[in-house]
Amino acid sequence: MAGEPKLMPTPSIPQICRDTHDLLLVMVVSPDDAELGHAGLVQLRHLGITAPALIYGDGSASDYPAELRRRLEAVAGVEPYWMDCRLGWAGLPRIMARVYTAAAARPGWRILVKIDPDALVLDAALFSDLRAVLAAGYSMAGSFRFLPDGRRHRRGFFVLRPWVDCLPLGPLRELPSGRLHWLSFRRPRYARLGLLFAALRHGLRPGELVLGGIYAVTRDGLADAFALGFADDLAGPIGLYAVEDGLLSLYLAAAGHRLGDVNFHADGTARSPRRAWIQWTALPDDLDPKQVTAVHPLKARDASLRMRLLAAQP
Repeated sequence: MAGEPKLMPTPSIPQICRDTHDLLLVMVVSPDDAELGHAGLVQLRHLGITAPALIYGDGSASDYPAELRRRLEAVAGVEPYWMDCRLGWAGLPRIMARVYTAAAARPGWRILVKIDPDALVLDAALFSDLRAVLAAGYSMAGSFRFLPDGRRHRRGFFVLRPWVDCLPLGPLRELPSGRLHWLSFRRPRYARLGLLFAALRHGLRPGELVLGGIYAVTRDGLADAFALGFADDLAGPIGLYAVEDGLLSLYLAAAGHRLGDVNFHADGTARSPRRAWIQWTALPDDLDPKQVTAVHPLKARDASLRMRLLAAQP
């Protein structure tokens, strides 16, 4: 990508989780979940994760109380960025493309860790696990191919949505207006058969993606996604079913990078007795706090579960 800083190699040896000089955290918040995001970052600081955090707000600064903006800046270590207008969930891929463009221009990091505002890290060992996966030759690590309990991901419609956008005729959403065209021959720029075939050729199966609650990506991997047009291709209309984590997974796989699971080895054996419980459905109420390193999604309505999980941590 033109203008990119010199890329640094991914560490070949896992480093201790508290050695955060080469990490960069990123998070996108909305007015509805900014408080959750702030609480999650405060928890990371309590765990000793001191890496700076790039925070993007979906909307202008005036959409957020001034006192909350000050607290976000204080805990992030970097002044938050604000969009010109609200794009909502449908516009998250475009916002994330802007986040990653800002991250690529920032020197000093080797591993980027994306965290949703409704995710909560309970143990810094999660960062050791993410490092271990990346050091084994993967470029993106998170919840991939396996559910937290060890079962393989079901091939549901949710995980197939990024692929639906590549059909010759389908829904298209204009941003920022949000106007929806139910049947359009105009396709999103990322909906290219060559991109799909390249990802399939490198082993990505239809419906597979690293879930977006918490994941890590290497600088080299992100640079290659940019080289294939990741940021540029999200500048135009967005397919109705686009999801940010699925699109980044697609670009990385198309560039020849491997996607790894933070909880399980490729043969299905567990990496650690403690799991990152990352999924897109509601969290089970009977989670054993002593066997969990991270959870997502943990909404404001789950305050009692949040307190129980935090209270049980060593």
